[in-house]
Amino acid sequence: MSIDAVAVLRIASLVPARTPFGTTRLVEHRGDATLFHMFDGFDAFDPDEHALGLRRRLGAALDHHDDERGILFFPDICEPKGTSYAAIVREVSSAGVWTPKVDDDYLPVRWRGRPRYPLDALVGELIAVVGRDAAWKLEFDVLSKRFDLAGAPDLPAARATFRASLDALARVMGGEFAASWEASLEGQLEARRAAQRELAGAPDETLPGEERDTAPASGHDALLQEMSDVMGRDAATKRNIIAWAGRIAVLSAPADPRPPPGTPRPSSPSRRPWAQPSRNVTRRACALWPTPTSTGSHPS
Repeated sequence: MSIDAVAVLRIASLVPARTPFGTTRLVEHRGDATLFHMFDGFDAFDPDEHALGLRRRLGAALDHHDDERGILFFPDICEPKGTSYAAIVREVSSAGVWTPKVDDDYLPVRWRGRPRYPLDALVGELIAVVGRDAAWKLEFDVLSKRFDLAGAPDLPAARATFRASLDALARVMGGEFAASWEASLEGQLEARRAAQRELAGAPDETLPGEERDTAPASGHDALLQEMSDVMGRDAATKRNIIAWAGRIAVLSAPADPRPPPGTPRPSSPSRRPWAQPSRNVTRRACALWPTPTSTGSHPS
């Protein structure tokens, strides 16, 4: 289970809009504060990306948050006990990161000269040509097709659709750009797999020895987590639902392959050897959480 970001908002009793899946957002009301659970990895995105994700989820409702320091995001491994905005900020600020509110059309710094991954520089070039949303759509299409291929490497159709997504890039930016994109993406994914292999054999030092999780990893869960880290939890879950619906359709050939209305979202990925500390040690682990070193209080 990944460690996700939570936003601390000075908004009493916030009731956000439902998710694209029709489910309610997870919020906690604490006096004059609302804790908004992002379900995006805390370290998987820069602070201003979390701010943009929050804006896209809340829209104009976010304008009611009033703090000149911006918005505080903290890892959900922390479990604050405070019942007011000020008290919660005091509890978790050392483990969190401040970032200003942003508008819906904001472009995070990772695509404006401060790349988080090598692929970000290429995405930035694409944005300069076709615009932010169109570039993100092309990026998502390539990523999703690549993850489909990872799940079915021997399926010719999966390889063909991945190549078609790269061809769409080539039509816009040229073949050399598409080749660089593919090489950069493969390098990024291999680096993630190498990091996971390394972490898989490392014990969780924040837990007592007898509590360390030694359950074997699920290949599907690992892939879903990798997808979540790259494209965000909501997008990864949507792809997961679509993939399962397609697989069910192939196996059972129903009249309508879509999941029926009211189908619950898949449960969170099961705990893995590289999973973070369990809830019975969250307060101690929160105290050990390293101070973020990325964009800082006021990203440009």
